[in-house]
This record gives sequence, C-alpha cells and structure tokens, in this order.
Amino acid sequence: MSNSTESTGFKIWGLDDAVYGAADLAQLVEWTLDERIQADTWIHCIATRRWLTAGDIPELRRHFPALGAAESALPPELHPETLRSIKIFAELSAEQRLRLAAYAEVQPFAAYTTIMQVGEPADCMYFILAGRVRLRINVKGREMIIANLEAGSVFGQISLFDNGPRVTDAIAASEVMAIKVSLANFRLLCQTQPDIAVPLLLGLGRTLATRIRTDDKHLCEIMAINQAMQ
Repeated sequence: MSNSTESTGFKIWGLDDAVYGAADLAQLVEWTLDERIQADTWIHCIATRRWLTAGDIPELRRHFPALGAAESALPPELHPETLRSIKIFAELSAEQRLRLAAYAEVQPFAAYTTIMQVGEPADCMYFILAGRVRLRINVKGREMIIANLEAGSVFGQISLFDNGPRVTDAIAASEVMAIKVSLANFRLLCQTQPDIAVPLLLGLGRTLATRIRTDDKHLCEIMAINQAMQ
C-alpha cells in the first residue's frame, strides 16, 4: 500500500462520533494490537470509498482472537464474512453478525423444492445465500410470477409484521442455500439484541417498500392496458 494516505489510506470512526485519519494499514494494525480499535470499529477505505468494520478487514481480523474463536464454532454458512453477502446483513458489523448467527439456521433446498405455500402458517423468513427462488401465485389455474429472487435477497418477511398466512408460493428455481430465521427467534432477537434488530427491521422495511412500489407500477401498467383496449 502506498504511503500517500490522501488517496489510499483509512479513516476511523471514533467512539466520540468523530472521524480520524487518514492512517495507513500499519497504523491500523498497531492500534488494533493496542486495543484502540475493536472488531466493531467502523473504518473507511479511501481507495474503495467503503465503510467496513475492523472485523471485516482480513489484515485486522486475525488480531481479534475472540472473534475467531466464536466463529470457529459456527458452520461456514453462518460466518460473519459469509453473512455479509446478504444485503440487509451487510449493514451490521462483524461482531453483530456473529451474534446474529445464534438466532439463525442453515437450510438447503434442492432445485424445484416448494419452500413455502400460499395459505400455510408463516413462522419464519429466509435469506438467500446461494441460488435462485421464484415467488408465484396461482390465478385460475395459471401460474403468475411475482418475483425472481437472487442470492442476497430475503423472502417470507411479511409474517413478521402481521402474523398472517403466506401470500405467495416460493419455489427453489435452482439448488438453494438459505439462512432461516424463525419468527420466535426474531422476536427474541428484538428483545435481547436491539442494536441488531433495529437496522434489520429498517432493512426489511425497505425491501417491502421496494416490492410494493414494483407491484403498484405493474398494477398501473395493467390498468393502462385495459383502458386502452376498451
């Protein structure tokens, strides 16, 4: 790494909500060893213009033994670095994702497996680590595709807010590796880990808002077509 920290260094978000730096990687390592930087300290990489937690930076990660020890007890799919591939989880620190893993479980699905069905009780939500999932409804015997979801997406989250039954089918369009969070575990998370629950709820709200906007747009297009045909 260049010594010119103006364009390639790092800045650190301090406990006093002030931003310090720029500093080079060697300084970050030194401050980590001095415990001035913790695993959940936010660090800005000037070159990539990205904020990461110290626990997500490989050169610093190995200097947090507690993080490594706790991670070693988890399946690879629940490691903090793996969970960061989920869009909503990426907003959490490595330490927060480590705590989140205690409330989640890994669930694989073979291709064309029905993951959830319309009308069945809704007791969990899923985050896609790998694979594709198709959301659909059946209208007069015809399949209507609601959404095609890729890795990083979430589905089944409506149940968190209304306790109602499933409103769509979810079919594995390929082999799928998912993270399952039960409704009971999410409620427990909200009670015991509010610093994790709040950003997750905001993220889930954004996904629902995006889906509603998309559905409204499709409805307007259908209405416009119907009016044009009259």
